Amino acid sequence: MLSESTKKLLAEIPKAENHVHLEGAITPELILKFAERNGVEVPFGNEEEAKEYFRENTKSLDKFINVFNVINAVLCTELDFYELVMEFARAAKEDNIIYREAMFNYAVHEKKGLSLTTVMKALTDARIDAMDEYGVDIVYIAELDRAKDSAWTYEYILKINDYKESGPVPAVGWALGLEGAEHKNFKAKEFEEAFELARELGFKTTAHCGEAQGPESVWEVLEYMKVDRIDHGVRASEDDELIDTLARKRILLAICPSSNVMINLYPNLAHHPIKMLKDRGVQVSISTDDPAVIMDSLTSEYVKTAEALELNEEEQIELVRNGFKYSFSGQKYLGLLDEWLIRRLA
Repeated sequence: MLSESTKKLLAEIPKAENHVHLEGAITPELILKFAERNGVEVPFGNEEEAKEYFRENTKSLDKFINVFNVINAVLCTELDFYELVMEFARAAKEDNIIYREAMFNYAVHEKKGLSLTTVMKALTDARIDAMDEYGVDIVYIAELDRAKDSAWTYEYILKINDYKESGPVPAVGWALGLEGAEHKNFKAKEFEEAFELARELGFKTTAHCGEAQGPESVWEVLEYMKVDRIDHGVRASEDDELIDTLARKRILLAICPSSNVMINLYPNLAHHPIKMLKDRGVQVSISTDDPAVIMDSLTSEYVKTAEALELNEEEQIELVRNGFKYSFSGQKYLGLLDEWLIRRLA
């Protein structure tokens, strides 16, 4: 077990989060509020029933996607998105997260008839107000839903480019397809041209891979998408050559330990490969993925992972530092982190 002083460190240290889906941060309270306001039916009637629904329907990636679609259905208006981001920031403040990279999947909202202008106005206005009210810096990653074809993806990158600075949207990320699980959707090669466009426009890039699919999916992403970062990527642990390649290229794996366990990728955190990857030189950080669905905080992710894998304090701080160091625009907070650590030792 971690000492109380170590738990206090992990609770109070300024943190960054690299891999978190905005839609996956909608709390049961907000889901019910938005559902009632928008006349959307959901398969639960109160917060406890919502939590039970999450627990029972997230035991595989396929089932998880169905849950995500239920959650997405309640986001219908500019006000919904605005209130979601403000709650996202409030929760971050409570967890001492000072920088958060929020992925959002416009493809699912487009299907409901929401314009990109409407969504981006809400996200932009809310992140400004969130910074003022909570001191939390939120930037956005535009998800490229892999259930969409490469032509849609190419056009969407052109559209989201208008918000690269104002959003800000410093990065695009190839995420799971909400019309089917990772292994049922398109291969990375089909999106090579779209990712080349993203790089030309100045976007940073990332991709979900190495979760439902094995290390071959990570190899494909590296070859055809030439990403700056990888989301999940944990099954790279099954390929020694890939581990060495990731370590040599210093490509961050933005890992979500509890999410991996939730979908039964690993039986428990003690079997998770994050420590092995770190020890082999791969850069890794810890995130929640979908905090409302896993029903846990980033601090708790650190505590549980450190306890299960017996990470020492130096290793824990390294993971926190990586969240800033390998972020898309949060390196400016590394000095603040160092100052905090110096004050703690004084």
